[in-house]
Amino acid sequence: MVYNDLIDLLETVDDAELLNEAEQSLTGYEEEHPELLRSVTPYLIYLPEDRSAVFDVCVAGSDGHVIAHMIDRLYANATVWWIANTGLYDETYDGRMDVVVFSEKTARRAMTETSLIEKWGRGTLKPGGRLLMMISGEQSTVGAFYNACNCHGFAVDSIDSNHMAVARKTVPVILDNDRRQRYDHIYVLCPVSCKSGGAELLHQLVYWINAQSGNAEIAYMQWGDRQVACHPEYADYVAGHIIRKEDIVDSENNAVIVPEGWTNESLNFRHTVQYLWWLSVDNYLVTRNNDPEDARRFLATIDRKAHRHLVQSAYARDYLIKNGVDNGKIGYLSDYINQTYLDHEKDALRKEKKDLILYNPKKGAEYVQALVDRAPDLPWRPIQGLTTIEAGELMRSAKVYIDFGNHPGKDRIPREAAMSGCVVITGRRGAAAFREDVPIPEKYKLSEEENTCEDVLRMIRQSLADYETAVSDFADYRKRIAAEKEQFIRDVRDLFFV
Repeated sequence: MVYNDLIDLLETVDDAELLNEAEQSLTGYEEEHPELLRSVTPYLIYLPEDRSAVFDVCVAGSDGHVIAHMIDRLYANATVWWIANTGLYDETYDGRMDVVVFSEKTARRAMTETSLIEKWGRGTLKPGGRLLMMISGEQSTVGAFYNACNCHGFAVDSIDSNHMAVARKTVPVILDNDRRQRYDHIYVLCPVSCKSGGAELLHQLVYWINAQSGNAEIAYMQWGDRQVACHPEYADYVAGHIIRKEDIVDSENNAVIVPEGWTNESLNFRHTVQYLWWLSVDNYLVTRNNDPEDARRFLATIDRKAHRHLVQSAYARDYLIKNGVDNGKIGYLSDYINQTYLDHEKDALRKEKKDLILYNPKKGAEYVQALVDRAPDLPWRPIQGLTTIEAGELMRSAKVYIDFGNHPGKDRIPREAAMSGCVVITGRRGAAAFREDVPIPEKYKLSEEENTCEDVLRMIRQSLADYETAVSDFADYRKRIAAEKEQFIRDVRDLFFV
């Protein structure tokens, strides 16, 4: 009998009072709504324990009436709103709700129509309010949920064993939407269908310009005959704001953001105001065949066309100044890591860790292999072929992350590892040589030229053996990383709005 199935679920909560009240409130419903009763119980775990609590809750979805009825019966002082038609939004709900519950049908739709999360989630909830929705346990769905939350101002609290996803509306950065954008259109150039830290940052810029009542579009290069140009992990950043590079209107009233790896594109615009965004130094040098003199000459050419240079790192600023760019023409626009890592910082520090050493096989491969060869007894693990969610889970299980080879910019993986509770050990090449870009304690920076492999292995072994002490050395680094998102949003506002 379906009702007994519900009782079995309730008993897993280990709450006799809840069990009794639910039994009384649902009497008579088991035959009328048998298919819906199964989905009621998991939501109750995340509602207030105090049955006399005063709060506002919205249940969104035509199949949410039993959930709404049960909450209404259990909480005498709660104001329960049941919205059968989520297509009809009323501003009466704005910022009013303490809890929003998506019915199963609405939750399924929200994975493809993420505007539902923005409207019925972010729109209706108070800051700190909770969104509850049941999702499938498939990795792609979990990833889509995290991405949607990241784009629409939510921090993911948990996804439990019943696949109940709980997200919290974050306190927003105060945005002055009375300010107007400096340009009619802002175009952000990006290679088509690309997944990388730099590509995500370009999409994040479009999102935060538009979130501040601006008008920005991602302009994909090399689109060709592709049906889909946007990588699926970034779709929510730029939904409705996608064009081909060829569709850019070359006008002095518009601006274009040109990433450093595509500076040749700067030559194609005669009138559009140009910002050259230096997400790295090394990627630019690669486009000039790693010829320093050729890179210097071409930099002088594109500098004459650039309105401003934007730098993601102190390393990039240093390179530009040393190669003839006026410091007054350089602005700072850095980045922030994916919300997935920020949301799990506390959990990562509480989690039991394995004696596991992670590394990026794309960087410093020969040096890392030398370390592995000298210490085959240590558990080494490359980070490769993983989604954002999978990489986060791996990092939260490990104690140490090493990052040698060159740092072309202020790299994301060391910051992601630090927020995941890893001790971070780096070299001193590229951006890692700059305190502003990699502000970790100096003893964890070991030069490949000045320190031996034995020095590095000694630091790794010490970090594994006394992990609690070592990871506490990174508390200030984690605080700085946690503050980067708000700083990025403010920098976007100051650069592109008046």
